[in-house]
Amino acid sequence: FALSDQEAEFLRDTHIFRDAPTVAGQYQEKQRNGVGNFYQLPAEVQTTIIDWTWAFGTKDDSDHTRAFWQHVYRGEWAQLRRELESNTLDVGPNRAYQSVDYVRRRRALGALLGKALDRGWPENGGAC
Repeated sequence: FALSDQEAEFLRDTHIFRDAPTVAGQYQEKQRNGVGNFYQLPAEVQTTIIDWTWAFGTKDDSDHTRAFWQHVYRGEWAQLRRELESNTLDVGPNRAYQSVDYVRRRRALGALLGKALDRGWPENGGAC
């Protein structure tokens, strides 16, 4: 499972009407990382977060979502990337979330997030 830049933008745009307002409000209320406006995050970061909510929902306090959201709210982007790409992000005990499809999806999200980090974000400024 690999996303091209166009596919990532399409995914972001497709789910923007369904999930983005909820996710943006949740992010803006709880973030502690200095980028308070969800829509100012790089497209790859927005897409990573939106895709996560599409697969796992918007709850940030369940076993399979808590670790992801903690990294997002704290701005621990490099740590989140590492855990997604290496499939070491804690997604709780539900065996369904350990399936090959979910593992592949998490690794793809780590790679997508890595595109923004490899450009120097967030060190080189907020939005890209």
